[in-house]
Amino acid sequence: MEASGDPVETRRELFLVESYVPLTSPSVVSSVLAQLSDAAQALQSEQERVWVRLCIALPADETCFYVVECGAIESVQRVFARAAISYERIVTAFRVDADRPDGSKGP
Repeated sequence: MEASGDPVETRRELFLVESYVPLTSPSVVSSVLAQLSDAAQALQSEQERVWVRLCIALPADETCFYVVECGAIESVQRVFARAAISYERIVTAFRVDADRPDGSKGP
């Protein structure tokens, strides 16, 4: 922990979390995202930074893919456990934007 009491910044990775969500709708996904965000905030107060970035829902498959950014897969597991959201799997991911296919970061 830094002297200011803020969590120490660690290397961040992206993780993709696959979760079965019956009756997938925008309101259900929004509610789940709120639960996950609350759990991530609680972990941040315990010196662990986790960002739940977005969800891509496949209503026909009743499946959601959540994009989470943090330092370790264990942090993702803790967020989902704290939010009481089950998941099928968590995998490491990376991002390539269509306007920056070489992976460069811009302003």
